[in-house]
Amino acid sequence: MKNLGKVSAATAVLLLLAGCQNSKMLAQHNVANTTADVGPILISVNNISRWDQVSGALKPNFTLKDGDAALNLVVPATAKIQEQVLSAFAFNLGVGLPQSYSESAKTKTLNLNQTTNTTEGVATTTGTSTTTQNNTATDTKKAGVVPTANTVLPKDATLPAGTAPTVDIGIDPMLKYQAANALYQEVQLLNREVEFAAKRKCYVPYMVRMQISTLPYRNDLPYDLHAKASFFEGPGEGETPTFAAKSIADKACDSKSSPLPYVVPLLVTDNLEKAVKSRAVEVAKQIGLAVNFMVKGVGANIGANNLDRDVKSILANDLNSLLTVSRMNDNSLYIRLGASNQASAGRTIVSKTYDVSLLMLVPISYLEKHSIPILTLYTHTEFRDSKDGAVLVGKDAASVISQFEKVAGRYLQTKEVRAKWEALANRDKMEAVGRFILPIQQSNYGKFKAATDGQMASGEPPALQLFTFKKEYLPSLWTSLSGIAAESPFQSASFALPTVPDISIVNQTALLREINDKEMEIVLREAEGVVAGNISAHLKLRYGKEDYVFPSESVTFDQTRRLLRLKFTSPVKWGLKKPDFAKSELVVTPAPCLYSADCPKSSIPSTFKLLYAKIPKNKPEPGFTLRTTLKEVIYRTTTADAQIKLHIDKLTDAKAVITLLGAEIKAVEDENKKPIVVIKDTITITTPQTLILTMNNVKVSKKVVVTVVGKDLKGVDTGQKKIEFTVVAGS
Repeated sequence: MKNLGKVSAATAVLLLLAGCQNSKMLAQHNVANTTADVGPILISVNNISRWDQVSGALKPNFTLKDGDAALNLVVPATAKIQEQVLSAFAFNLGVGLPQSYSESAKTKTLNLNQTTNTTEGVATTTGTSTTTQNNTATDTKKAGVVPTANTVLPKDATLPAGTAPTVDIGIDPMLKYQAANALYQEVQLLNREVEFAAKRKCYVPYMVRMQISTLPYRNDLPYDLHAKASFFEGPGEGETPTFAAKSIADKACDSKSSPLPYVVPLLVTDNLEKAVKSRAVEVAKQIGLAVNFMVKGVGANIGANNLDRDVKSILANDLNSLLTVSRMNDNSLYIRLGASNQASAGRTIVSKTYDVSLLMLVPISYLEKHSIPILTLYTHTEFRDSKDGAVLVGKDAASVISQFEKVAGRYLQTKEVRAKWEALANRDKMEAVGRFILPIQQSNYGKFKAATDGQMASGEPPALQLFTFKKEYLPSLWTSLSGIAAESPFQSASFALPTVPDISIVNQTALLREINDKEMEIVLREAEGVVAGNISAHLKLRYGKEDYVFPSESVTFDQTRRLLRLKFTSPVKWGLKKPDFAKSELVVTPAPCLYSADCPKSSIPSTFKLLYAKIPKNKPEPGFTLRTTLKEVIYRTTTADAQIKLHIDKLTDAKAVITLLGAEIKAVEDENKKPIVVIKDTITITTPQTLILTMNNVKVSKKVVVTVVGKDLKGVDTGQKKIEFTVVAGS
């Protein structure tokens, strides 16, 4: 039994090692030591626009018409799973018993001697015989034969067949209608969200577009990026603007406190990566044990075979959020950039640029302090393991200082200066490094230059005076230190807010075009600074001695072509006659401003003279096609007539009426030679036809003109088409 124990232990060790090896291969997980090993994160503000210039293009206008349409979209099946399990166990025991047998042998030997003598003719034979007998016996013992271990699984050890449901599983009707109600309401709110979100008392709305770029050094790092971003009032530039007397709304916004900007992550707050996966997972565990042994001539084996098999078939959508933006407080955002699904490496951070757009509500007080108001963005980023969420540690101070010294250390000119630098504590060194890095993050070259010149204000670190920089090397130094700034988890950026644009329209004659009996239009050229809602327009039309005012129905502005398009309701719609356009005029004025600091300056003529023009109506297009194969008519002298062939196809009008000029209709047949009725030299058809017309009174070298007129159900002409034929002499 000692041999059995040794074999069992060895087998167990082999199985354990094999299992551990497989687990190790499946659990491969690449990590970085610090954030510097992952790569830089670049955050910037690339575009700032006034909200009224872009809001019109941001409305989704979803067309979910009613609740019944929503009902068809809710509570879908999102996954299909089929699972089969097989568990089989076989145990076999074979014993070879010892064998013993005996063998015996008996041997007999007969010796015969004969002698013959002849005396006087008589023969006499005499003989002797001797018998010898030998007996032998042998006993044999033999060990038992070890039988072969049976490793076959039990009969029919196969996966069971799946049982498919015969009917679909139903959904609670109340749940389905509640979900449809929620979907319909959500779509309606989304259609209006852009319009209502920007309305906040004492704030001016802007659209801010941030750009976040991840630049990993490796393509197999499983990290998500988490960023916090906050906006604050910056220093501002320019002189304090002067405004007209404050309105009641302005006075209501006066406050001694310093309000913060208000951010609304309204635009593109989520970007989901969807992988439609059809996955068949088979997990099979089979453990086999076979032990042979012999004890005192008894040979035996024990065989055991166990199989656990689990097969799952899954079809579903695997969603992974690549971008999520949410608001932490009034002026702060939380941004998560998720690792992307990679076929070879799983979820990893990849080189990519993300655009984050948001609605920024800026306190009106910012615009009152400076002619160029400035906001400052401060961000903090960290990497988290995409599997367990652990935060990756950042570079320590010593690493940052070492990286800085590789770039700027050459500007420590003497050994004594270097010794002074080395003697400084890391805290003082980091403070000096920050004086170079912060201006780079804020794109403030003047502040960077002041630090390199040693122009220190009170409280600046003395370490700045240890460096001697040459002016011609400053751009190179700026570029080199930008790499350190990009790897810092703390970054900042400043950007100016665009002020309200001035409105200007050159003096011109306004061409008033009557599009139809319900609508009129005026297009003014060479316009600038017009956005939705910042101007109003009306027509002052003269009837007799009275002026009547008609406000515009809509105002649109083509910024590229600088065209201002105004639409008005036609007086004809209300049963009025045309006015005296010579005494009528167009008036365009800036719309009333809520806040003085957000009110544009304007240069608009007080009135525009009108010139009336009526757009001619387009001729109706008939609802049929007309063609012929030949445009020459052969005059037949024997019958004194001629024939033409017409193809009238695609007839959508109620009917088509055919007449001739330059000849008389003698007879008409269709292509099957069926006669067609002719009434007063006129042919009328209601279906597409191929017609053969026989004509009298034709003259050689003269023209024959065929006219086909379309008619609608009311008998009104829809248009006409003509074909001209030339008569030639025949036989």
